[in-house]
Order: sequence, then structure tokens, then C-alpha cells
Amino acid sequence: TDHQGNSLLMEVAATSNYRQIAIMKHLVALGLDIDQQNLHGRTALHALCAGVKLSSSSEEESSLDYLLGVCNGVNSSDCQGV
Repeated sequence: TDHQGNSLLMEVAATSNYRQIAIMKHLVALGLDIDQQNLHGRTALHALCAGVKLSSSSEEESSLDYLLGVCNGVNSSDCQGV
């Protein structure tokens, strides 16, 4: 994790990359906690959703579908209630 508590999974989720979903699946398979929260209470799902635009690509949609399928805390909010 970095100085703000962001995991590698959060960093990958925050980027728009054509290999994003493959990297996330690999990190989860390695045992990274999909529901880990950073110092602000945000998860990889928060990071991914913050980067998804209204005209999102099919890769972003499949990454979102993947995270929604594996997250236990899909209704968790951060320290600001988001």
C-alpha cells in the first residue's frame, strides 16, 4: 500500500487500461483483498467508479461487472458517505 493506504488493486482500478480487468483478476487470484479500504474508506470499487465516464468503453464495463461480482462490500461508503 502507499502512504494513503491505496493498494495495488486500487491503483489498477483507478487507471483506464486495456488490460485492466486481466490485471485485477490476477491480483485477486494472488490474494489481494478486494474490499480493502484506504485511509479515506475507499475501495477498489470506489476507485473504478470514479474513473468510469458516461461514455465508458466495454473494457470499463467489464471491469465494473467483475468488481461488482467479487466485492463483498458493494454498499460500503467512504468517510464522506459516498
